[in-house]
Amino acid sequence: MGTEIEKLKESPLYNLSMANKELFHSNFIAWFGKMYPTHFINLINKLLPEKENNWFDGNPNELRIEREYKHFDISVFKDKELKLVIENKVKSIPTKKQLDNYEKVVNNQKVAFILLTMNVQLYELAGNLENKELNWNIVNYTDLSKCLSEVVNEEDIAVDYHKELLKDYCTYISNLQS
Repeated sequence: MGTEIEKLKESPLYNLSMANKELFHSNFIAWFGKMYPTHFINLINKLLPEKENNWFDGNPNELRIEREYKHFDISVFKDKELKLVIENKVKSIPTKKQLDNYEKVVNNQKVAFILLTMNVQLYELAGNLENKELNWNIVNYTDLSKCLSEVVNEEDIAVDYHKELLKDYCTYISNLQS
């Protein structure tokens, strides 16, 4: 029984079928990070500003990803230390209070924050939000698609099926954002 469960956890289709919309995307991103930690670190480094590219220092095998830890959509750890929080907003817009509360939860740990959004207006307002002293890096799905495509093309994805799924996902989210 344990082997079947592990095989299910490694299956992209299983992970994709677990939810829809925002959860679908969060599950897919978490699956990618769990299956390909080195590639995931490279992806995040492409999404973050250069000054924050030191968010994960160490062996990629030490990377651990959790879903819904303390209500964060995606949490990334090195050992027990929280290193990255991704808040994923597909149709909704977070409030400043929500984002501030998430920052308080991490209690001054050195954590990188990504607000992943499909909302073009929110992304366009990023400059204004930064003026309100948000510590969140706002990333839209078009940028996610572009950076993920680069990582998939630059890096060796050993399983052809996974590589094709990742390419298809990039096309899919790019088209959603358009």
